[in-house]
Amino acid sequence: MEKNYFNVICDTICQTEKTKSFSVKNKKENYLLLSNGSVSYEVKYDDNSKQITLSSCKDDNSSKTISAWLLSENSSQKDIKLITDDFITSMVGKEKNLVRHTKKKSDENENNITGLFFANRMATFFPELKDPIREEKEQYEEFRVVKFSREFILPQINEFIKTEKNTSKINKFGKTLSEIYQNSGLSVKSIITIVILNGLSEENENKLKQYLSDELQKSWEAAKKYKGKKVKPEKPKKNSSFLSKALAAQQ
Repeated sequence: MEKNYFNVICDTICQTEKTKSFSVKNKKENYLLLSNGSVSYEVKYDDNSKQITLSSCKDDNSSKTISAWLLSENSSQKDIKLITDDFITSMVGKEKNLVRHTKKKSDENENNITGLFFANRMATFFPELKDPIREEKEQYEEFRVVKFSREFILPQINEFIKTEKNTSKINKFGKTLSEIYQNSGLSVKSIITIVILNGLSEENENKLKQYLSDELQKSWEAAKKYKGKKVKPEKPKKNSSFLSKALAAQQ
């Protein structure tokens, strides 16, 4: 990164009063390990994906991603503060506030890394999502991205497109959604097409479609056959179609 925002975020985490019980156990380029004896967290940055992640670590060297954000030289000071505050809140509040829930068999198959990353990207457009994201992370071990997208993200997008008079802002949102779609795995791709885009009102469809990439428009058109339908979950097969895999990712 030209601007080393990673170090800015790590330095702020280390220096804040809220994390004073944590000490630095390991620090190197694009990596920080913090521990307070009972719990450890690592902050990592991946140059290829442009993602910064916060993960909880165990003694057996296993780790679990708690939060993931886009971080690049184009990130703003607002983005840096949002990421830093989220990481600090996750570190000092998650262990204390977490309520463990057993997921039902019929629940969606969530992808904790890419799903949470998608929600965080949406929070940069809609700050109102910050508190619901924090509450979801505190209450559930796994971030239920499909349910969260349907109940929180989709209403924000529908209201934004309906009321926004500045087409350049809608254009920017469409380009961002297209970029996320292009670089995501099947789980997030299916959320974007089947949960988000299929959940738009007809008026909002017409306003947003022109600002989406050709790739996303084509996939959305294919996904429309499932709009409003209950689809029985299926496991993705080796040679299954894109939509079969996408729908399986939402089971």
